[in-house]
Order: sequence, then structure tokens, then C-alpha cells
Amino acid sequence: NRDYYLAHGVNKDRLFHMPYAVDNHFFSQSSQHYDHEMRDAFGLEEDRPVILFLGKLSKRKNPGLLINACQLMNRQRARNPYLLIVGSGEEEPKLHEIAANLNWVKFLGFRNQSELPAIYSLADVFVMPSYAEPWGLAVNEAMASGTAVISTIDCGCSKDLIDDAVGRVVPANDRFALARAIEEVLADEEKCSAMGRAAHKRIASWSFAEDLKGLKEAIRVVAAVPNST
Repeated sequence: NRDYYLAHGVNKDRLFHMPYAVDNHFFSQSSQHYDHEMRDAFGLEEDRPVILFLGKLSKRKNPGLLINACQLMNRQRARNPYLLIVGSGEEEPKLHEIAANLNWVKFLGFRNQSELPAIYSLADVFVMPSYAEPWGLAVNEAMASGTAVISTIDCGCSKDLIDDAVGRVVPANDRFALARAIEEVLADEEKCSAMGRAAHKRIASWSFAEDLKGLKEAIRVVAAVPNST
């Protein structure tokens, strides 16, 4: 948005930083309350990593592409991961059909907001494979939970939040690039964990506190402008 307004001639002194944020504290609970019982309930072996998709099962969110990418990738190099799909939507029947014979895909259905921190805690990497995604707040949630993230260049959050220190950004609708990115992130357990820690640190300053600071500064500047009437 900053680049857009600057490109249209808005003076930089009239722009104030108010990041698109979530309740970081709520989601950071996930890194402190890892739920082994939940992992057992979902049938997830402890020594295998977890890829997480969480969102509406719609065409734009592109969960089918993620399943395809997980089929294409070198699963041994990625340490034989599970794919958890959380959410509901019009693509759900199609996704179940695609994954019918894939025992590493787990569908958890729609989950209440209160359950999400525990679910994020299960994930080694969160993937948002969307196209034409205005932002992607689930990325904020995953980062606040201390999870490495992969998104596409079509996700609005990618430019501001994601680089190789916290995960990967790949072209939209490219299942081969997505497969390579997942392999790279999961191949080394220590590096994957370090990405999660870096993600948690980065999103800490992308918060409601920053929103309030930006809003107060904007009000202060506007209030100081003489009344032209």
C-alpha cells in the first residue's frame, strides 16, 4: 500500500504505518503449549514433520495445488511429512477425491478459533498457496505461533513479511516451485526450527501496538494542520 500511494504522488509525510495484524499474544501461546495428545488423536507419528494448510477450501486459496506439490516433491528429503488441511468450503469434495489414496493427508474440517493455537503448534511449516490473495492473515497467525511459512508472490503479505530467513516465497500456480520450497524448508530440522523462531521475532513488531502507534501519529499530524475554514 505504501508503494501504491507513493507511486500516485502522495507525500511520504502523509503515510503512517498501521500493519495488518492479528492478536500475536493469542497465537504465540501455541509455541508454549505443544499438545502431544492432539497429535496422537490425529494419528501423527512424532518423528514426522507436519505441513499445515489452514483456511477456506476455495479455488483462490488453492489447496489442491498444495496436495499436488506434496505428491511431486522428494518426500524422503522432506522427512516424509504429513499434510494437515484445516477448513471447509466448496473445494472440499474435490480435495477428498484427490487425496483418497494418500494416507499422509489428514482433513481436520472446520475448527473454532480457540483451537487454532494448538493446531499451529503441530506444524513445522505453514503453506499459503493462494493466487490473487489480498493479504493472508493466516500467515501472521502462523508466524506468531513460531512456524516457518511458505507463500506465493500473489499473497499481499509476502513482500512485507516473508523472505528466506522465515520461509520461502514462490510463484503462484507453480506446483513444482512449491514442491522444491517445501523440500528446502523441511530437509533440515534445525534450520526449519530456526525459521520458525525468526518468523516469531519478525511478526512481534507487526502488532496491534504498532497499529495504535500509527493511528495516534496520524491523528497528531492531522490535528496540527490549521483549519482552512
